[in-house]
Amino acid sequence: MEKISKSLGLHQRIPMDILLETFRAELNGGLDIDRLNELINTEYAGENRQKKGFRQVKTTLADNSLVEYCRGRKEEVLAALKSVSDRNLILSAVIAARYSFCYYLFCILAKQFRLQDEVNTDLILRLMGARYGANKSVYNVQINCVAQMLEASLINRVKVGVYEFGEPQKPEYPVTVDVWKESYFINEPLANKEDADGIMFEPYFRYLKVE
Repeated sequence: MEKISKSLGLHQRIPMDILLETFRAELNGGLDIDRLNELINTEYAGENRQKKGFRQVKTTLADNSLVEYCRGRKEEVLAALKSVSDRNLILSAVIAARYSFCYYLFCILAKQFRLQDEVNTDLILRLMGARYGANKSVYNVQINCVAQMLEASLINRVKVGVYEFGEPQKPEYPVTVDVWKESYFINEPLANKEDADGIMFEPYFRYLKVE
């Protein structure tokens, strides 16, 4: 079983608007720490939660290979972020590229939604526990990862603890598909990059509608 560590876990949900602004700032040359503090302080109550939120945003963008990839295509990515569907996909890819736990959760949910219309928290914990172990960290991190997926409309909440697959989102910009592919290759380093068509059948790509 893999060991959950602070470097792997999304230990606090990041509001998409905060992630969007800080990601844009990162692409444009660097994070404005004062601005990030301002955003965090308006979102979270309590000094401890604010500190955790600040660290979570920085951790998500720091040492993230996908951020470096996006920086190399900055103008294309910044244009794509103006589209809601592209923004949802790009920011989700950033999270999946940084946290292998989240990538794995994306994949197992996509697989499960091929088999059934709804998935509940108990099943998620059982599936994630088989890989990461059954502990409080797994429980907490899956809550935050699921929350990110809900905010990005990758899945929908049917009722408390029960989820259904969201409609696959159609990117308006080709770079978004490339960013999603790159996040896949970051998590699957042995995958064949020459098989561009074949990887589109992998569960991770079910969240995209590509014609």
